[in-house]
Amino acid sequence: MKTTILKSVAIVLFMSTGLFSCSSDAIVTNENATNSSNSSLLKPPPPGLSEFYYRYNGVMPYTSVPEAFVVISNNVIYAMDGSFNVIKIPLSSIEVGTYFIGGSNSFTYNLPSNPNTWYAYDGYIKITQNNAAEISGIIKVEGAGIDYKGITSINGYFNAVPIVP
Repeated sequence: MKTTILKSVAIVLFMSTGLFSCSSDAIVTNENATNSSNSSLLKPPPPGLSEFYYRYNGVMPYTSVPEAFVVISNNVIYAMDGSFNVIKIPLSSIEVGTYFIGGSNSFTYNLPSNPNTWYAYDGYIKITQNNAAEISGIIKVEGAGIDYKGITSINGYFNAVPIVP
């Protein structure tokens, strides 16, 4: 009888320990897919990997730009595809904050297949993180450009974009 009770108590203790130790584990879901409409909810990349994503008119999927960096000497964010500049974002500062398009804050978009430039005339760039080595943020702009028919807005996000001199 004693061994049956001891076995029962041991089983209960073992099961409750397993239950409580797993209760704080993260639930694995694809949060990036379900929260893609709000880029502030997207998971950051693994440490050391930068990412820069944008999309037109809020339509999925995001387009990835393979290389992004910030030139601190003139506060410009570049997103490039090889040697071709896809997105250029000059700002008055790269400190954490919201920068509305206009004045020293601008946004231009180019494609290798289109010699013309798409210009933002409204919207903002929000820098959500700056640790002196990398920045992260959100893009939400509206604009127009010759031969960019149908593109009225661009939004996206960037994470862990390195700051260079």
